[in-house]
Amino acid sequence: MSDVANPSIDLPPAVTLVEGAGGLPMLRVDTDNASAEISLQGAQALSWAPTGHEPVLWTSPRSRFERSVAIRGGIPPSFPWFAAGREPEMRPSHGFARLAEFTLVGAEEESDGAMTLTLRLTDTDVTGLPGTDVWPHPFELTATITVGPTLYVAFTVTNSGDRVRSYEDALHAYVAVADVRDVRIAGLEGVPYLSKIGDPGPYSQHGELTLTGKTDRVYGTSSAATVVDPGLDRRVHVGKNGSASTVVWNPWSAAAAEMPDLGEEHWTTMVCVEAANVLHDGVVLSPGESHTTTVYFAVEHGTG
Repeated sequence: MSDVANPSIDLPPAVTLVEGAGGLPMLRVDTDNASAEISLQGAQALSWAPTGHEPVLWTSPRSRFERSVAIRGGIPPSFPWFAAGREPEMRPSHGFARLAEFTLVGAEEESDGAMTLTLRLTDTDVTGLPGTDVWPHPFELTATITVGPTLYVAFTVTNSGDRVRSYEDALHAYVAVADVRDVRIAGLEGVPYLSKIGDPGPYSQHGELTLTGKTDRVYGTSSAATVVDPGLDRRVHVGKNGSASTVVWNPWSAAAAEMPDLGEEHWTTMVCVEAANVLHDGVVLSPGESHTTTVYFAVEHGTG
């Protein structure tokens, strides 16, 4: 077992630290109103299901569970850049935070029975990871994850250096659906967006979004969105704070078949709806300043 848990922390009975797939340390949360699994690598929520509902987050059955390898699914963080980044040398895709082991620094039961877990990562924890030579700056990243009937995931970045720094971030949430070809995404109507496929635009969203092919869009909005899923007869609300961009992504069949941790048989059962600050909405922090990006999920039966 990794030593990423602070030995001074007494875990509540609803939280257990276990050795997960590939030997990666995982936190399992099981309360009266929800269950979840969180990988300490990336402080990444891999599953969440409120009592009485099917799982809301999706993780690929082909995902690789290896140290310093990105896990395909759940809510991996993108930091300090998004996708390929704004500079050619920014590799790996989505930065290094999702590859790093966070330290568990807090576990607390809330008055409503929800569980709040706090995990931390600093620049001294990522030495040697791919990409740290591209962005070798002092920082502290605190992940706060609250598991209950609503799932809250907040990432706070603090500039602990002595110079102004800019970064991109995203909470790259994979939402489980019955068939992505049948879902609708509400809340983006009239919002301008750029496409990362073909002509970038800009465009404006007309009506609710339906996906008919490979989709990779950056919407300029701070508002919530809702995944309307008739196949599972539910609505998944994706709210956010501190986020000026919403990214919607699905690779579709051809691209999925080329991804060894996804495959052509699984792409229909997920859609990514991401709280982000990317492109011209990247965050700029002066020394000592912090910024928090939060995404939260709530689910309800019915699609009306």
